[in-house]
Amino acid sequence: MNRGLIADATEGAVPPLTTTTIDLDRRLLCHDFNLKRLKDICAKYGSHNLHIEWDRGECLVLFGSLMPDVSTDTLMAEFEMETMYDYLQRSRRSCQQPIEGTYRPR
Repeated sequence: MNRGLIADATEGAVPPLTTTTIDLDRRLLCHDFNLKRLKDICAKYGSHNLHIEWDRGECLVLFGSLMPDVSTDTLMAEFEMETMYDYLQRSRRSCQQPIEGTYRPR
């Protein structure tokens, strides 16, 4: 009697269900140019209202707002912060300029 793969695998029991909440309001930052801004945000909003994980060895910061009425993106815009993605894009463009002959020293 073949009851199908699912029935055979579970012996007719319901498989366990696991749930979790994922906070999508966190941003990965490079600490270059953002550390001073993080200090300014802490001074204005209090460090207890922020999620900040700093990995000094990798030069990374995981940043998020813990305030229900202020999003992470709102804070980043207010303090002109740059995500890791934007930082890397800017760095790549900067590295490409000498190759393309468009580099102009200041």
